[in-house]
Amino acid sequence: MYEKRILLKNEKDICFFQAETGRVFSIINKASSFENRHSLSYLEKHLSDRFFRCHKNYLINLDKVLEVTPWFNSTLMLKLESWEGTVPVSRKYIKEFKQIIGW
Repeated sequence: MYEKRILLKNEKDICFFQAETGRVFSIINKASSFENRHSLSYLEKHLSDRFFRCHKNYLINLDKVLEVTPWFNSTLMLKLESWEGTVPVSRKYIKEFKQIIGW
């Protein structure tokens, strides 16, 4: 009965990272999420360029994006593989995101 574990995941399996109430979670799919010990800023600097900071609370795996939908106030909503909900792209990151996806 170990309270603390280290789970090694290949970054290509991670759908996105989400910051919530001072904690960061690695979201693998709708059934699997794990608390991460690093901040989003740290992860953004140390992961491959296939991860993109799309919002102050989200760092997404670009390879998992299935659909991009325009939203209000010139923002976007993303549908990601293996995730039922959506992830926002804030106005701060929208220009760079559109360049990356060729929009």
